[in-house]
Amino acid sequence: MVDRWLAPRAGHDLLTIVDMSSMSELGQSIATLLDRVGLKAGDTVLVHSGISPLNRLVGGGNLDLKQTLGALHEGLRQAIGGDNGTLVAPAFYYDYARYGRPFVVESSPPDRSLGFYPLYLFKQPGIRRSLNPIASLMALGRHAETVCRHDSAYGFGEASPWARLVELDGYSLSIAAPFLLTFVHHVEALIGVPHIYNKIYHHPVRVNGRPVDLPVVAAVRYLKYSIAYSTARISADLEREGLINTVVENGVNVQLMRLAPIQDWLFAKLRFDPFYLLEQPPVFVAGEPPDDGGTGAMRR
Repeated sequence: MVDRWLAPRAGHDLLTIVDMSSMSELGQSIATLLDRVGLKAGDTVLVHSGISPLNRLVGGGNLDLKQTLGALHEGLRQAIGGDNGTLVAPAFYYDYARYGRPFVVESSPPDRSLGFYPLYLFKQPGIRRSLNPIASLMALGRHAETVCRHDSAYGFGEASPWARLVELDGYSLSIAAPFLLTFVHHVEALIGVPHIYNKIYHHPVRVNGRPVDLPVVAAVRYLKYSIAYSTARISADLEREGLINTVVENGVNVQLMRLAPIQDWLFAKLRFDPFYLLEQPPVFVAGEPPDDGGTGAMRR
């Protein structure tokens, strides 16, 4: 069942910053739940969130969308100690790759498929955003500049904000949402699985009205080989290995994952099975990239 509040609908105005004083009950309930799952002051956390189930934490309530978003933001900020911690969220701008539209770091909105919270966070004062349009992250708080610094426009890999999340001993959080671990694509890029490739883009990327003079590169999957990810198996395996903390209260599911040990665990898996993350091995065509086979006799 699709959460009808997980993806925004046309006509919603999320630009208003709500008065948090009326959100204290739900905000505190969210903060308490996050404390139970292991999030603490000073943490750096990548947030994936649904919205509508959150009101179950206070018996249903009559909070509207803006109020619920405000309460979620308040609860997250309280859990990580305000500016002592760092909130991170996906800020992917898919129109850059789909339609060749320029990416303006300050104003190109996160894709609506990411849900309501990224759109809400994008409008908060002090937000920082990384340079790669289709793998962009945004951050608020203590390490926002570190996560999103503008010295690279690579989407994944060592020169990306995803690597800096690991360096900062960051976490991935799913709250009131299905299991999500976008981070696996970063690990795939690091180890070099054969079902993805690095693609360079030439559409404009602008910051403060000026073009960015850096290569814009992202690891993307091949489209014609029936490549699909097995999120259910990945989630079950991570649970079995003790790499996910899960708390459920009043039907609200929360999962917290520390990224560094998950990266190490995935490295070990992918060394022996490059297709571990997939539902089945890709249907490559022998003799064609990425299954070139033998190169034949070398010519002098």
